Amino acid sequence: MTLSKILTPYSPKRIFVFETRDPCKEINRLKILALYALTVSYGIRIDTLVILYSTPMSILLNGYRLRHFHPQDKSLTRFLESILCKNKLYPGVHLLPSDIIAGFIGGAELLIVPKTLRTANMHSGIQLTRLGSIPPQTIVKTIVINTLDTPTRFENSFVFRLPASANQLYFTIASNYILDLAYGSWVRRRGKIEWREPLRYRINGSENT
Repeated sequence: MTLSKILTPYSPKRIFVFETRDPCKEINRLKILALYALTVSYGIRIDTLVILYSTPMSILLNGYRLRHFHPQDKSLTRFLESILCKNKLYPGVHLLPSDIIAGFIGGAELLIVPKTLRTANMHSGIQLTRLGSIPPQTIVKTIVINTLDTPTRFENSFVFRLPASANQLYFTIASNYILDLAYGSWVRRRGKIEWREPLRYRINGSENT
């Protein structure tokens, strides 16, 4: 199965990448990160994917096709336990070779990373950008929100360095907020798909009135 067959058709797509060495033992951390990456106001972000990156295989949660993913703690814990500990796959859950995923995320037009992440691993041709100069939606089709401090090649990317702490939850929430400001979002709520319009902002970062 190729990534092109399982990705969301909604654009720009967001891809959150979280590293995990032992997914089953890290459920408490991963469920919180997946929850805040994939949900908003009791809706599922259908323009968003979450990659739980491990080697040699990674788990991909596709908001567009995802089912049985509920924000209630017990339900979410059971759902992820069945995936991460019992190797069950549900609609919107995919097990993919990590080298395929690494190659795919390298083609993103916009990359968001924590300010603490080393930049030596990034392609020399990237362009650093500020909030007010995030490229328009017509240019950006794929956005990667990356927390991996491992060598990854990014071609022709705009990079936004989010001044976040080492707290990945804060980084996740802040990234979605920034992207909602710039691009809006597509959400499935109670079986209906909704377009949440972007909030306008000025070059200096303040919102238009």
